[in-house]
Amino acid sequence: MNSVNCSHLNLFLIIGLPFAFRESGVFAGVILLIGLTVLVDWTIRLLIYNAKLSGRNSYQEVMQFCFGKSGLIIISGFQFVFAFGGMCAFCVVIGDTIPHVIASLFPAIIKIPVLNLFTDRYFVIMFCTIFISYPLSLYRDISKLSKASGLALVSMTVIVTSVVIEAPQVDQKLRGSSEETWTFVQPQIFQSIGIISFAFVCHHNSLLIFDSLRKPTLNRFAAVTHLSTGISMLACLLVALVGYLVFTDKTEGYF
Repeated sequence: MNSVNCSHLNLFLIIGLPFAFRESGVFAGVILLIGLTVLVDWTIRLLIYNAKLSGRNSYQEVMQFCFGKSGLIIISGFQFVFAFGGMCAFCVVIGDTIPHVIASLFPAIIKIPVLNLFTDRYFVIMFCTIFISYPLSLYRDISKLSKASGLALVSMTVIVTSVVIEAPQVDQKLRGSSEETWTFVQPQIFQSIGIISFAFVCHHNSLLIFDSLRKPTLNRFAAVTHLSTGISMLACLLVALVGYLVFTDKTEGYF
């Protein structure tokens, strides 16, 4: 199985899922998560079927075949906006987390010239963008990202495991109120739909992933998709439930 599909579960947005459950209500959040997983699984496979029926090999070519040149222009514009917005979000999270991690692991680094730049938010964002994100984005074949994707899977496992283990040990003073824990639905449910949906976005990469399989058949891709979305849903459900049930009304959407 190509690990890229499964690892597209957004490592940053998974941490924001407890907030999504707070906004939607815990029962509505679970229903949304399961429903969106099924919908994403179906639409990914539907996209591949359409590509095979139309004889096209890319997401953009399928859109052009179905909707003409205007469809190609529109989808290309939306892809740019989506990717640009995601990149901005990643940079914000990197800047808000990595400097604090480095300062915690190496307290003396603050006093060391040059190296103390790694505790500066803006420098870390620039460094990660130039020396990590940019080189990885130059590959034309997505299978080249399999090692980076494998690292992402390991990171996701560490995050989920850490949340599950550490949650019961959170100080009682930091926990939220238990009065409104088991709410069914909240007025802010539409905001949580956006958060959950964004965590599963991978349609624009589906054809690239399909072509990167050793034996690219519809049945093999369906198996990869079922397994990937299933694992992603379980990881999201664990983090969302555990995080929300600990902090409830104090659950925040930022770090």
